[in-house]
Amino acid sequence: MKKLFEDKKTYAETLKINHGNVTIFTDTRDFHTPKESNYRPYPHQPFKDLPAKFFIEKMKIQNLNITYSEYNPETDLVGNVDFSHVNGTFSNLTNDTIPLSKNPHCLVSLKAKLMNKADMHLKFNFNVASSNGDFTTSGKVLNMRRDCVNHVIKSLAMAKADDVFVQEFSFNMKGDKYGLNGTSTLIYRDLKVSFFKNKDEDKTLKKRKFLSFFANTFAVKDSNPIRKKPLRIATIKYRRIPKKRFFIPYGRD
Repeated sequence: MKKLFEDKKTYAETLKINHGNVTIFTDTRDFHTPKESNYRPYPHQPFKDLPAKFFIEKMKIQNLNITYSEYNPETDLVGNVDFSHVNGTFSNLTNDTIPLSKNPHCLVSLKAKLMNKADMHLKFNFNVASSNGDFTTSGKVLNMRRDCVNHVIKSLAMAKADDVFVQEFSFNMKGDKYGLNGTSTLIYRDLKVSFFKNKDEDKTLKKRKFLSFFANTFAVKDSNPIRKKPLRIATIKYRRIPKKRFFIPYGRD
């Protein structure tokens, strides 16, 4: 209370958030921005510059539901990814100068259900004091079937998994405002895919039969690992485009 009244700062050992809904929307169209436009910040970057200063040693989240939606102008469809029953903790949640000088890292550990079906585990390490928005992240999704992903990839990538079982998807990445680097591994079996195209002006999707046949026959590997061959691990090198927004809330033009 002394910190609140004398320094206008909020300090607490524990904050608990029980139940809630968060909705995030991204529009992938290019919008007019100045050529010198800077990189859009990650969420933990403007957090540091909030006028209200606070320090929470541990924030506990229970039963939070998060929906991420993205609009694809090619299909005129919106793909939704749902994270339900989100539970976890944020440690060292602060934007105050003194605590940040001692420890600038906010540690996040979360568990959730992806599309209300597959188990997901996520960890983040945000360097809140970094001017470049440095962070590391790792995660794992277990036992995911095709109905978990088809709505999203059909809306955003004009593709569909006719059959697949994902035993595990894991990743480990390091990022900043310029991009991401790391590795990811997808352990799966029985993959068959279909590709689509816009049929006409009303953007009705039509299956591309030849491309789907060619991909399943020659290009797409139906499992990882393949029999006795080594497990394939992908290398991630992603460079961000400055004018692309990180996300925008519903209701904003």
